[in-house]
Amino acid sequence: MVFFAGLRSVSRAQAAASLEAVGLSGHERKRVRDLSGGMKQRLALAIALLGDPPLIVLDEPTSNLDAVGRGEVVESLRGLRAAGKTLLFASHRPDEVILLADRVLVMERGAVQRDTTPAVLWPTEKPVQVVRLSLSMAREAEAADVLREAGHAVHLNGLGLCVAVPRDRKAEPIGALARRQIEVRDIEVLEDITLPEAQP
Repeated sequence: MVFFAGLRSVSRAQAAASLEAVGLSGHERKRVRDLSGGMKQRLALAIALLGDPPLIVLDEPTSNLDAVGRGEVVESLRGLRAAGKTLLFASHRPDEVILLADRVLVMERGAVQRDTTPAVLWPTEKPVQVVRLSLSMAREAEAADVLREAGHAVHLNGLGLCVAVPRDRKAEPIGALARRQIEVRDIEVLEDITLPEAQP
């Protein structure tokens, strides 16, 4: 932190404030290699905060973290958002988007498909699951359009269609496709997400 503070011409006090903002006060003497994955992500966030930027840009901020690490990073980001920072981030996790975003741009193959809000994408307070539907690649694009028309959030990842749905409505995407004679060959639950209680 002292090294990066020197590069950015900010004081040690500002470096300490950045650590405090992400919940790392008290860990200043630890080696980076001894930190957990979540703590390393929060350290990277603290470095990004040096100089007190109004906008923070993040690419998959919780990728490759376990549930505890994801929770730590998301809580840090929620704190920064509450402090007035603007977050611009890419994520495929519905729980992160619901908790952190006011506006959502859904992108597919580099193009914006929807400009919406979390409440429109996932109009539920129930736990959300991400399921992957396997079907004929020749019909994947058509199937994605059918599911979007039915109000589902869909992502094509090259291995199938990933759909975020409430836990008690996993069959809805399959039913929507069946009505258009699009056969689903397999279904796999990728994530079982219980959304934390939102803070006011």
